[in-house]
Amino acid sequence: MGAAQPDSMRICDMHVHLGFIANAPQVVVDAAADGLALFANTVTPEEYVTAREEAWSRATNVRMGVGMHPWWVADGRVSASDVQLFCELAADAHYIGEIGLDFSDKHTDPASRDTQVAAFTAAAQVCAEDAKVVSIHSVRAVDAVLDVLESTGALSKSHCIFHWFSGSTPELWRAIHAGCYFSVNEMQVRTRKAKEQLKLIPRERLLLETDLPPGEGVDFSAEQIEDSLQNALAGLEQIRGESLQSTCRENAGRLLA
Repeated sequence: MGAAQPDSMRICDMHVHLGFIANAPQVVVDAAADGLALFANTVTPEEYVTAREEAWSRATNVRMGVGMHPWWVADGRVSASDVQLFCELAADAHYIGEIGLDFSDKHTDPASRDTQVAAFTAAAQVCAEDAKVVSIHSVRAVDAVLDVLESTGALSKSHCIFHWFSGSTPELWRAIHAGCYFSVNEMQVRTRKAKEQLKLIPRERLLLETDLPPGEGVDFSAEQIEDSLQNALAGLEQIRGESLQSTCRENAGRLLA
């Protein structure tokens, strides 16, 4: 299923949820044929266990991440035993995602913050033991995320990617100085704040993503994924006034090789 390695692909989606796509096997085959590499994030360790049994998860253009999404942690869908399972799975995995913190009113309440931080800290400790590639969700929590990554040692040991960065400019500078990568999607390039912030990120830290599909259990296509990536790329290039397709591909290739 797919003949080329991610580092030789034409374009890379560094944050996609293949487990949410009902026809994922066909999407992966079509993506490989189109030269599209996929960093498939999961939201729970159970989803990862299920997905890795699928043949498409072992395609040469796919990298599967062990995930523990903060929304699922916050509302109890990820239990203490799930956190332990995540740590066991992550210890043997090179790709981690989606993990992080979400302190927004929309998805969490203040009581869940300690639970989220405890789960994320456990995940970061695994990422500090061996070099990983980590896709990180952070909403109203960039400093808290960086505090955990720094205190555990994960920041210096692993390659940390802020997926769909939405923090303040001072937080962005902190993440840049910490050596983080940033995956950018088509929704992000349309926002006024991002149009200013995306000019600040070093070229060698820029990546593309989709965060698709828009829901669980839907039919989707590789063409829709690529269209979204191309829209993100076009927006990013317009904002920065430079060609970035080869740069984003090479940056992703180093992480996915």
